[in-house]
Amino acid sequence: MGEYATRLRDGAEIKIGTCNSMYYCRYDQLNQINYGYNTDNLLWRIPAIEEDNVEVGEFVFGGLYKDGFPLHSLRLWDIPKDSELMGLADNVGTFQLHSEKLGMLLNVPCHHGLKLPEDTGSIKAFFNGHRNPLHLCFLKNTDKELRVGIKCAACGEMWSLSFDEIEPYMVSEEMKLRLLEMCSEYYFEHTGECAKYSVTEKNERDRSVSIYPVGAHTYGVVYDGGDPIVSGYKEAVKNFMYYLRYADRQEKGGVE
Repeated sequence: MGEYATRLRDGAEIKIGTCNSMYYCRYDQLNQINYGYNTDNLLWRIPAIEEDNVEVGEFVFGGLYKDGFPLHSLRLWDIPKDSELMGLADNVGTFQLHSEKLGMLLNVPCHHGLKLPEDTGSIKAFFNGHRNPLHLCFLKNTDKELRVGIKCAACGEMWSLSFDEIEPYMVSEEMKLRLLEMCSEYYFEHTGECAKYSVTEKNERDRSVSIYPVGAHTYGVVYDGGDPIVSGYKEAVKNFMYYLRYADRQEKGGVE
């Protein structure tokens, strides 16, 4: 069943999703529509960096992919074998292989790139140019958390995780910072407490830089184990990027 809303900018009736999947509306675009129904515990379109200029209701179905691969801001690093997320492999999906020459379809158990299907004797599975099919896909607004959704591009299985569970595997630094703010502010608004979320990166000299919430709209930045610098989010991001990109260059003789 399609879900429709009125876009406040122009009064247009727009489709925002189907059932609980609000594929054509980001969570941060809720203030741009009049929906009139429950908006809790729904799956909202992931705020991909590449789609920042797309208006609510105008997103393209399947638009999270380009040339068959997830947009860069949605990509995840390979999950290491010692990660708790390896347990996703046990939630088995199915995808199909097609041989046009044989006119044959083959249903294959999907372990989401985390491991291979078991050999059957006559059929054996191999990785050849392995790619990670898991990628960011949606945000889910639960009672306490704005959870980050991931999807297997091969079979379509989906899961929602806390920001801190998925953050280490996000490829895009900009996406990490965006979701840090969204998830942290949501958690504070719904619990009155600071979420234990953070983003930590290492600069070219292997020194760590961290950013994390310390209150409503307030964040701390720590460089190389020093004292935190506390400010609003935008200023905190500037400090974070400065220490990540330029601090050590100044020590070498100025910003390049």
